[in-house]
Amino acid sequence: MRMNVKHLYPYDYKTVISLFKKNFPLFSQVFYKEFNVCEIYPSCLHVYSERLLHAKRSFFLCRKYSIKPGEPYIEIYDNGAKHIVVSPIIEYREGKLLLCDGMHRLFTMRKAGIQKVYCIIVYDSPLPLAGKINSWDNVSLEDRQLPVKENFIDYNPNGLTGYSKFCNSGLFWRR
Repeated sequence: MRMNVKHLYPYDYKTVISLFKKNFPLFSQVFYKEFNVCEIYPSCLHVYSERLLHAKRSFFLCRKYSIKPGEPYIEIYDNGAKHIVVSPIIEYREGKLLLCDGMHRLFTMRKAGIQKVYCIIVYDSPLPLAGKINSWDNVSLEDRQLPVKENFIDYNPNGLTGYSKFCNSGLFWRR
């Protein structure tokens, strides 16, 4: 169980990209780049209060430890546990940059006035989307997490790529 974050350390983005390509072999065009925040579109309809609190704490800790917005890092907890936080993941779809993982972090950065963010970008994903591309104006704050089908426009259960689940598992980080 994670406790309070004691310290943050930057994590090598080249290792993240290498592991990403290894674990998602369908994607041949995967890069780590800096993007204008205003050019990234959300896929979700909602952000959740509890998850935003963690994103805000992480954002301020990243500033404290001079970690650039979106740069991967390791959280060290006061109980000794470690957790790697990868860059937000976006896909190039329909001529737009679509946010697929990192919704609460990017929402927090936008509210804080951050202009540029480092992301992992996938250019050739053969996977379907979980829903239609959304706009930040349509994103609402919710106190409780809603069922997944209520978080997308025209929800497609076959479109959940599992970036979050996979990147947060121990399997992803085995070399």
